[in-house]
Amino acid sequence: MVVQRIDEISALGEGRKREASDRFVALHGGATVDFLTQEELAEMHTLKMKLPTFTQLRQEANERLKARIASRKRGPKANSVV
Repeated sequence: MVVQRIDEISALGEGRKREASDRFVALHGGATVDFLTQEELAEMHTLKMKLPTFTQLRQEANERLKARIASRKRGPKANSVV
Protein backbone atom coordinates (compact mmCIF):
# COMPACT_ATOMS: atom_id res chain seq x y z
CA MET A 1 0.00 0.00 0.00
CA VAL A 2 2.75 2.47 0.98
CA VAL A 3 4.98 1.66 -1.99
CA GLN A 4 1.99 1.73 -4.32
CA ARG A 5 1.04 5.25 -3.16
CA ILE A 6 4.65 6.43 -3.51
CA ASP A 7 4.61 5.12 -7.08
CA GLU A 8 1.31 6.92 -7.76
CA ILE A 9 2.66 10.24 -6.49
CA SER A 10 5.86 9.75 -8.49
CA ALA A 11 3.78 9.09 -11.60
CA LEU A 12 2.00 12.42 -11.09
CA GLY A 13 5.31 14.27 -10.94
CA GLU A 14 6.66 12.32 -13.90
CA GLY A 15 3.58 13.26 -15.93
CA ARG A 16 4.05 16.94 -15.16
CA LYS A 17 7.71 16.66 -16.06
CA ARG A 18 6.86 15.11 -19.44
CA GLU A 19 4.40 17.92 -20.17
CA ALA A 20 6.98 20.64 -19.41
CA SER A 21 9.43 21.94 -21.98
CA ASP A 22 12.93 20.48 -22.03
CA ARG A 23 14.38 23.86 -21.10
CA PHE A 24 12.08 24.19 -18.08
CA VAL A 25 12.95 20.67 -16.95
CA ALA A 26 16.68 21.40 -17.30
CA LEU A 27 16.35 24.62 -15.30
CA HIS A 28 14.67 22.74 -12.45
CA GLY A 29 17.25 19.96 -12.37
CA GLY A 30 15.11 17.34 -14.07
CA ALA A 31 14.18 15.39 -10.94
CA THR A 32 10.61 14.14 -10.70
CA VAL A 33 10.40 15.43 -7.13
CA ASP A 34 10.81 18.98 -8.49
CA PHE A 35 7.42 18.64 -10.18
CA LEU A 36 5.44 17.62 -7.10
CA THR A 37 3.21 20.00 -5.14
CA GLN A 38 4.01 20.80 -1.51
CA GLU A 39 1.15 18.55 -0.41
CA GLU A 40 2.47 15.67 -2.53
CA LEU A 41 5.98 16.21 -1.16
CA ALA A 42 4.65 16.12 2.40
CA GLU A 43 2.67 12.93 1.73
CA MET A 44 5.70 11.36 0.04
CA HIS A 45 7.81 12.16 3.09
CA THR A 46 5.23 10.68 5.46
CA LEU A 47 4.97 7.53 3.35
CA LYS A 48 8.74 7.08 3.14
CA MET A 49 9.01 7.40 6.91
CA LYS A 50 6.70 4.37 7.17
CA LEU A 51 9.10 2.20 5.15
CA PRO A 52 11.50 -0.02 7.09
CA THR A 53 15.08 1.15 7.45
CA PHE A 54 18.03 -0.82 6.11
CA THR A 55 18.92 -1.76 9.68
CA GLN A 56 15.43 -3.15 10.30
CA LEU A 57 15.55 -5.18 7.09
CA ARG A 58 18.99 -6.53 7.97
CA GLN A 59 17.85 -7.54 11.49
CA GLU A 60 14.79 -9.32 10.10
CA ALA A 61 16.97 -11.18 7.59
CA ASN A 62 19.39 -12.20 10.34
CA GLU A 63 16.51 -13.52 12.46
CA ARG A 64 15.24 -15.59 9.52
CA LEU A 65 18.71 -17.00 8.94
CA LYS A 66 19.13 -17.90 12.62
CA ALA A 67 15.74 -19.63 12.63
CA ARG A 68 16.63 -21.58 9.48
CA ILE A 69 19.99 -22.66 10.93
CA ALA A 70 18.34 -23.67 14.22
CA SER A 71 15.76 -25.79 12.37
CA ARG A 72 18.53 -27.57 10.45
CA LYS A 73 20.35 -28.36 13.71
CA ARG A 74 17.19 -29.94 15.10
CA GLY A 75 17.26 -32.41 12.22
CA PRO A 76 14.97 -33.42 9.38
CA LYS A 77 12.21 -34.68 11.68
CA ALA A 78 11.66 -31.18 13.07
CA ASN A 79 11.17 -29.82 9.55
CA SER A 80 8.78 -32.49 8.28
CA VAL A 81 5.05 -31.94 8.13
CA VAL A 82 2.91 -34.84 9.31
